[in-house]
Amino acid sequence: MTSLSLHRSHFKMKYIILLWMLVFCLGWWFYIDSPVEEQLCNINLIRTLTCNRFKKGIISGTKCLEICDTDFIQIKRCISSDPSFQVYEGLIKGIKERKKKSPDIYLTIKQRIEPAEVAFAKPEKGQSMDDFRIMLSGYLARKFGEGNHEGVLMKILEVADVNNDGKVSLAEAKTIWALLQEKDFLTTMLLSDSDHIPKLYGFCGSMYITEGVMEYQLYGSRLPGVINAVLPSGLRSASEQASAPLWNHKAHIAVGLLEFVEEMYDSPKGNMHFCSANQHSIGFTNNFDVKVLDLDNIFLENKLVSTLKEFPCHKNADCVVGNDCRSLCNMDTQHCTGEILYPNLRKICSVMYDYLLYHAPDSIKVKIRENLDKCLQLVTTDSEMQLKHSLILNDLKNLLWTQIADLKKFSNPKPK
Repeated sequence: MTSLSLHRSHFKMKYIILLWMLVFCLGWWFYIDSPVEEQLCNINLIRTLTCNRFKKGIISGTKCLEICDTDFIQIKRCISSDPSFQVYEGLIKGIKERKKKSPDIYLTIKQRIEPAEVAFAKPEKGQSMDDFRIMLSGYLARKFGEGNHEGVLMKILEVADVNNDGKVSLAEAKTIWALLQEKDFLTTMLLSDSDHIPKLYGFCGSMYITEGVMEYQLYGSRLPGVINAVLPSGLRSASEQASAPLWNHKAHIAVGLLEFVEEMYDSPKGNMHFCSANQHSIGFTNNFDVKVLDLDNIFLENKLVSTLKEFPCHKNADCVVGNDCRSLCNMDTQHCTGEILYPNLRKICSVMYDYLLYHAPDSIKVKIRENLDKCLQLVTTDSEMQLKHSLILNDLKNLLWTQIADLKKFSNPKPK
């Protein structure tokens, strides 16, 4: 290569670098100064609406007094992407006693913005408790399919009884009915025993409060959307890996995801399927405890099967719920078969593949890759799928545990 061509090559590289730096700076400036948050969020409006409804006796809730009459729950930064569904980060400040101060508690606060005559129209005044039970039974049949839902119904009534008097008042009934219109709330309540979804902290009317997270995606902090959209995939991937937690913390998160896979086969309502497993649907706390965030795309198996069977189709690609729950197309009937092709573990392995292998310890990297490769071949049509599934799941958990057991962060015992 001549000195002239070498000079031109260096000049071209400098030009490209300077161009990307300019794009980054302009994107960051736009992100910081844009009025998007002002358009999407209005905390004063939602607090005023909620508290006025509470004071008029239209709604009830376990956290109404703390939201309306004290500053105990502080509502902070807006993270909404939809103006009709407000999402905020919240905080309960730690209390200082003598020389010690209790830790701050981070929260996520959500509320659908609707007129009271829409959000709290049902049940109507004069309806009996039996009428309300019938309403709830019909609702659960629509959500879960036909079957015995008495256990879930009783749980709903227990949550609705805010003052623990053994009865459900009209305001309490209107409140729980409004909350149940959000699938996210229903799933949070249904999986309340799980350590891998945000815990329900309380509610006031259609505003509900859950455990907060430190990061809202698997790789941690990400670039603003404007910059993310224009970055080449290679640079985007490099920036994600650079912002990801240390490998031992990623392993901690991965073990939590594997435990979540196990829970999905042992939920209170039977097998469940995660139909949108990706890095943006999974977050983690400041202790690197994993939290699955996209609860709208978790489906009970029997409901998922019946939904898929209703889909008309001309090709297999027509038979999908979310991004990941797939079935086959029956070309004779031109309807989906409803047979779910991929287990949850395969979906989670796909998410974890690059995440775990990047900077993995040399002593186990090959074994992790081998197990992840096997995992990506899992299909429910394989007669030995259950055995392979169990072996891969246990091998991955044990491989990760050997590296991170010294962190002593897990509440669950080491897998056998």
